[in-house]
Amino acid sequence: MRSANTNFLDYPNNGSFNAFDYGLAGRAEWKFFGRWKDYGQVGAVDTKEPLLVVGVGGDYSERGRDGQLVAAADCDVRRSKCLMLYGELVDRYTTHNFGAYTQTAAGASIITPDPLVAGGHTNEYSVLMEGGYIIDHRIEPFARYEFMHLQGDAAGSHNWL
Repeated sequence: MRSANTNFLDYPNNGSFNAFDYGLAGRAEWKFFGRWKDYGQVGAVDTKEPLLVVGVGGDYSERGRDGQLVAAADCDVRRSKCLMLYGELVDRYTTHNFGAYTQTAAGASIITPDPLVAGGHTNEYSVLMEGGYIIDHRIEPFARYEFMHLQGDAAGSHNWL
């Protein structure tokens, strides 16, 4: 999180900005029916039998009085060689929001956050939905929709809502 696409192997990858004191992450998945082998790809192609998999995960990191909790839940439903539906919800809660990072040739640096959220608690979330259907055993058109709710304006962007 907040690494500005820097090399995650170089700790800390952004001076003192990314030096979290500690963190904890985990994920669990439950297969209600179907084969794990069919879950290894997106889409219903080569899915041998109906499939339902639900997953949840979380990541908590803290640095001094700054902390963030990211949670995700997703569901993958498929009918064999026919239909694929996928949905995902991601939520990020940040205490004492300390801004966003930017990457330049000189390195990563912090951007002062929107004055309305600087130093405050923020909650941002996104929803993703995708569905596809196989036609004539060869073609799988799909539709995808994503919505993101961000606190304040991200650097270099415009909030149209």
